Amino acid sequence: MAVGDRSPGGRTRSTVWSGTPSGCNTKAIVEANVGNKFSKEYEFDTLDVIHTKMLTHFEAGCCVPPEDCSFNYTSATIWIKPENGNYTDVDCNRWDNDPNTLCYGCQTCKAAFLQDVTSNYFMSGIILLCVAAPKFLFLACVT
Repeated sequence: MAVGDRSPGGRTRSTVWSGTPSGCNTKAIVEANVGNKFSKEYEFDTLDVIHTKMLTHFEAGCCVPPEDCSFNYTSATIWIKPENGNYTDVDCNRWDNDPNTLCYGCQTCKAAFLQDVTSNYFMSGIILLCVAAPKFLFLACVT
């Protein structure tokens, strides 16, 4: 997932999250060390290099501010807000260079969290189906 690839569907799904305490996903992301891992992995990369990487949903949504913000890139997790920033995207105001904050409270990060949960449940369902289906077919044939 490229830095600028933030699906509108992901943002819509993240509004479902609004009824859940925002600290739930933030705590999980901080404990997973997402920001520190991202910072170390891309520590010496330029912005052009980061744009060519296939970032995970978490990296793109939680560790990099939205492109609409037009922040000045300093390093992987240090972005400078322009002085005259008048943002239409609320995620721009939520961005913080603190590795325990970054954009963890952003809608894009919440959407990444939901995307991850959704894909994990989907894959678990497929695996369960592949394991259970032969057993059910065997039982059906025996009886």
